[in-house]
Amino acid sequence: MTDLPLSGRIVQLLVIARRFRCDAVLCGRQIFTERFAEEVLAPSARRTARKESIVRAAITSPWSNGQTEGQITRLKLVRRQMYGRGNIDLLQARLIGAE
Repeated sequence: MTDLPLSGRIVQLLVIARRFRCDAVLCGRQIFTERFAEEVLAPSARRTARKESIVRAAITSPWSNGQTEGQITRLKLVRRQMYGRGNIDLLQARLIGAE
């Protein structure tokens, strides 16, 4: 199960649920799994409710941060191309176009 990132690191929760066996012959189900409260952990959930609400908001929101992400990608590309070749002045000239 995943949760929101913490300090830029992925958070995964290990959930251990107990399993119980029914020895009765007429029992329709032989194995029962421990249930958690719905607000804590939904059955067969892959992420926590906190992360689920953020994912839903990102999908349904009319706003986008595509422009920002594009600029960040461009900056990373220029930085990789210039690795070991220049200083801050050359970087500013490449990004801003000023000398």
